Amino acid sequence: MDTFHKAPRLFLALFVAELGWLLNFIGVAIAQSDIAYDKFNPFGLQWYFLFVYLAFIILVNVTVYTDSMKTYKHLLMNLNTLTLAFIPFDLNNAVSLANSVTTSNITGGSNTRIAGLLLIATMFGSEEDSWVNQFDLGFISPMLNDRTRAPRAESLERDAVVVAIERPEGEAPRVPPSEAIVLPSLIVRNSMIKHESLITKFKAKALYSYTASVSDPNEISFKAGEILEVIDSEGKWWQVVKTEADGSFTTGIAPSNYLERI
Repeated sequence: MDTFHKAPRLFLALFVAELGWLLNFIGVAIAQSDIAYDKFNPFGLQWYFLFVYLAFIILVNVTVYTDSMKTYKHLLMNLNTLTLAFIPFDLNNAVSLANSVTTSNITGGSNTRIAGLLLIATMFGSEEDSWVNQFDLGFISPMLNDRTRAPRAESLERDAVVVAIERPEGEAPRVPPSEAIVLPSLIVRNSMIKHESLITKFKAKALYSYTASVSDPNEISFKAGEILEVIDSEGKWWQVVKTEADGSFTTGIAPSNYLERI
C-alpha cells in the first residue's frame, strides 16, 4: 500500500489502465447486445482480449500490494508488451462489427487503456536512476522549509547519537556525555572511530539519488543503489551512516522515502 505514496505515477498508470478496461468492457457489452447471433459469438475475440487485459492489470495490482514489483519486473514488462500487441487486432475486429455509437465507446476505452499500459511500460522498462523514474521525486521530495525543519531538528536533539572515539595513541575510548548534541554531518576517519560503536540497526538501499540541501548541514548526499547503514529509523528522516570511497564514515540524515530496508 505504501508504494502508491512513494510512486504516484504508478497509481496514475493503474487507474488509467483500469478506467480504459471498464470503458472497453461497457462498449463491447453494448455492441454485442445490438447484434443477433445463433451459435457463434462475433465478439468472442473481444471478450478474450478483455480477459487477458484484466488478468494483467490484476497481476500488476497484486505485485504492488505485496511489494514484489522488483521481483517480477521483467515478467510484467513482457506481459505488458503482449497486451499492447493485442490492441490493433482488438480494435480492428470491434470497429468492423460495432455501430458508430458503440465504436466510439470501444475505441475510447482502448485508447485510454493504451495510455495506462504505456505508463506501466515506462515504469517497468526504465532503470531506477533514469529520468523517467526520477519524475516521481517531484511528488515525494520532502518540503524543505522551516515548517518541516523545526520538528526534524527537535527530533535530532532528542535522539542524539553517541559514538565512542578511539584516540590514535591507543588510549581507552571516551564516550561523550549523554546530553551531547549531534554535530552536523559528522565525518571521521577509520583511524579515529570504531565503526561497530555506531550500533546500526539495519542496512537500507537508496531507491533514488539525493543531493543534500546546502541550507541543512545535517543532510547527506547519496546515489541510487547505494547501501547505507541506519542508526535510527524513527520519523520521516532516518539517521544513517555512509561509507565513503576512501574508507571514512559519514553520519547524517536522509529522507526515509528514498530508502528501502534490505
